[in-house]
Parts: sequence; structure tokens; C-alpha cells
Amino acid sequence: MNMKTFPIYESPKKEANEERYGLTGKSCVCCGKPTAQKLWIHATTDWVACDEVDQDKVPNSQGAFPIGPECAKRFPKEFIFAETFEGLKPQK
Repeated sequence: MNMKTFPIYESPKKEANEERYGLTGKSCVCCGKPTAQKLWIHATTDWVACDEVDQDKVPNSQGAFPIGPECAKRFPKEFIFAETFEGLKPQK
């Protein structure tokens, strides 16, 4: 497997946003603001994003985490996945 990884951005305002909005399963993994859960990153246990959408193909998969549209701009496109009825799919 030729999986690529990318560091997960963390906003300096993440902690304040989590206190303000609360930490939920809909919180952006990067900044802590609520999201519509339309965009996701796939993280590893090394806490980096990976470009492989299939969690079964990543031995150290931590799972998928929601990301807001502004934070998504900090990642190369191949690391952002969109949710569909069939599950997570690479963004086009």
C-alpha cells in the first residue's frame, strides 16, 4: 500500500471553541466548531491524516473525524472525504 499522510492542523482557538460550543461528535477535529458533518478526514493512531478512505486498509486507523469547510482548506484535496449514502468517498 502506498498511503500518503499529512499533519492534522490544530487551530490555536480549538480549546476555546470546544469550551464555547461543547465537544460533540459533530465538532471539527481541527478547530472545535460545530460542523454539518459533510467533510471528513481519516486519521491514524499517529494522529496524521491519510489519503486512504477504507479504514480496513489502514492497520493503525483511528477512524474518520468531521472537519469544517474552512479547516478543510488547510489540507490537500486527497485527504478530505465527503459523506454519501454509501459511506465516505474521496472528494472530486
